[in-house]
Amino acid sequence: MANSAATHVPHSLPPRPSMVDRRPEVDAALTSAAARARTEYGCRMWFSGEAGVGKTALALTVAYRLADQGTDGELYVDLRGSSAHEAADAFEVLGMFLRQLGIARDDLPETTPSRAALFRTLTEDKRIILVLDDAGGPAHIRDLLPNSTKAVVIATSTVDHHGILNEDFEPFRTERLDPVFSAEMLTRQIGADRVAAEPDAVGRLTEACGHLPLGIQVVSAELRRNPHRRLADLSAALESGLGLLRRGGAVSSPLFTPVSSALRSLPPDVARAALTLSLHQGPTLRTRVAAAMLGDTPDNTGAVLGDLVRAALLQQTQDGGYRFRPLVAWFLENRAETELLHPVRAAAIQAMVTERLIWTAGLARALWPDRPWFGDVFATVPPAFPPAAWERAADEIDREYDNIKAAVSAALRHGLLTDCVQLALAVKQWGYETGRIADLVEVMDQAATAAEALGDPALAAQVYKELGTAYEADGRFDDAVDAFGRSVELARMAGDLITVASGLEWHGIVAGERGDFDGARTWLLAARAVVQAVDYPADRRARADALLSMHLGRILAAMNSHAEAEREASAALRYFTEHRERGNVLRTALVLNDAIVPPGRTPEAAERLRHALADADSRLLRPQQMRAWQAVADAERATGNPQAALLALAHAAELARLLSLVTDEVDVLLNEAALHHDLGDSAQAAHRLHTARARVIAALGPGTTRTDILLNVATAYESVGDPTAAAKCRTEATNAHRQPPITWPVR
Repeated sequence: MANSAATHVPHSLPPRPSMVDRRPEVDAALTSAAARARTEYGCRMWFSGEAGVGKTALALTVAYRLADQGTDGELYVDLRGSSAHEAADAFEVLGMFLRQLGIARDDLPETTPSRAALFRTLTEDKRIILVLDDAGGPAHIRDLLPNSTKAVVIATSTVDHHGILNEDFEPFRTERLDPVFSAEMLTRQIGADRVAAEPDAVGRLTEACGHLPLGIQVVSAELRRNPHRRLADLSAALESGLGLLRRGGAVSSPLFTPVSSALRSLPPDVARAALTLSLHQGPTLRTRVAAAMLGDTPDNTGAVLGDLVRAALLQQTQDGGYRFRPLVAWFLENRAETELLHPVRAAAIQAMVTERLIWTAGLARALWPDRPWFGDVFATVPPAFPPAAWERAADEIDREYDNIKAAVSAALRHGLLTDCVQLALAVKQWGYETGRIADLVEVMDQAATAAEALGDPALAAQVYKELGTAYEADGRFDDAVDAFGRSVELARMAGDLITVASGLEWHGIVAGERGDFDGARTWLLAARAVVQAVDYPADRRARADALLSMHLGRILAAMNSHAEAEREASAALRYFTEHRERGNVLRTALVLNDAIVPPGRTPEAAERLRHALADADSRLLRPQQMRAWQAVADAERATGNPQAALLALAHAAELARLLSLVTDEVDVLLNEAALHHDLGDSAQAAHRLHTARARVIAALGPGTTRTDILLNVATAYESVGDPTAAAKCRTEATNAHRQPPITWPVR
């Protein structure tokens, strides 16, 4: 690196806040931090509560109290996670952190994983305080965590702490102010004399604010701007305006005065454009989508967007898009409902969905040119990029993913059923291969609703099959079986025997996931019989047979029928390699590995896996990439190349951390420890085992899983000749089994 981060100590906390009624929460957090400071594990706190309740002020107060004791620096970021329109991206946040830690802009890594890895390196063993304000949830902060047991991480979120067990955050719930303290806060903001002049209005005003600190700050600012305005008048106006907003009526609340004034200052056509564009669904508005919604040229639309930015109604994003602030969008959409005729609103929504569909279909065809697509749009829309520009297409669909999801929902809500189905099918493969499974289930469930309403059994059969694959990836096997059963039923009605075969194939896949290998083989062979009997286009039949070969190979390898498994996997690998299906090449290489390693062809298997990994996109199929690197490491160790094995394990460990797969990460650490022990490096072996033990205790809650893994770590300590650490680890395993879940006092 051109710049060293060693001498850079960041101090980026916002100014120290003033608070009321938060002493119990602050004391509880400081007590927890003090207790954690006496252990080998880092302190992590999760302050949750509704928007405007004062989580940020509480988190900053705790951060300042801890920073007063002396640290290696403090970092702060507003992640804007409570608004899907403005949520901060981990790539940008990590870039900001690294710059504050002394990394030159030109030296910043070009991917999120590499930036996260560098951030962990720079913060290792540092006593830093990191405040992650307004996180959208656990996934939002996964790449932003430092690699230091001395660090204090404080996250705030409107999302409760449930599901963060893998990061060992301690939950603290922030509630609304007591009415007495609401009045005290208002008094501090506007002065005791003004409050004393209207004592009866104070309670109504703070009640209208919901006893939320943010609401009290907003009305206090309004009162300071208008020193002669009565509290009672503002209270009445506020109650009336917010009530109308909740009911969808016109709004005249003083909270919306700046937006209303800005709208009135615009030429009528630009103001009308603002109302139309407020109907956009998704976090980021693109110029081409805006042009479609306005029925104008991109150049003219660009000028309108510029006018809205200058009027502070619209913000420009770093990637060249646009977004409304939440309050602005709320106000404008409300006005659009009352001021734009229904046909105008419907046309704008239709244009938005159509533009998203055409672009997404083009991206899907560019990313998977040989995949069979269902729906008229795929037959008419050409690929958005040529084959050589695969990475550009991947970047674009990744950037637009949340917009596409929003368009699917909008299409269903507004009765655009065919568009809803085709959008979902276009984005499905990207969601599947990038592991966005919860999103995928939601999208495909919406598409199934639309497909059933259309009454097209062939299309509905395809949608239910894709819904079943999403359920299978989510581990919801009963739901998956139901969806595949419905797919087969509808496909038989439509005479679509290829989709019948695919439904049978997925029944076999689920049976294999459940450990019923005989049943899985029966289902898969039944699917093959259908495929071979179907008079369908040769290309579609060939791909269906390649997929069956891949899945049959996996089942046969599990049944120790290695020669048959190799035959099936090799046939599938030839097809997927020829047709550049990189994801399926990696999947099939893993199947072939399971088929040829037991008979002793380890180097050949490792070479195929390395080849598949070199051609894989770093964003896709990360669990499969992790498995592949582990298999490569096993092969290198078996053939006497421990250094190559360590490099492969380093790749696997990084993927395990990115995926928050603690048990897999620990497995990798144990393998690394064994390799270092074989190489005579006892210090590195001990370091890996200590790290594994710390990860288990910090990331896994009490219970059988934690106990079993700690016992594995204890055995590893014994194998490297450290009986003292092994005994301590066994004691922790026993205690972990007995220890009840920790509960923390919250208000």
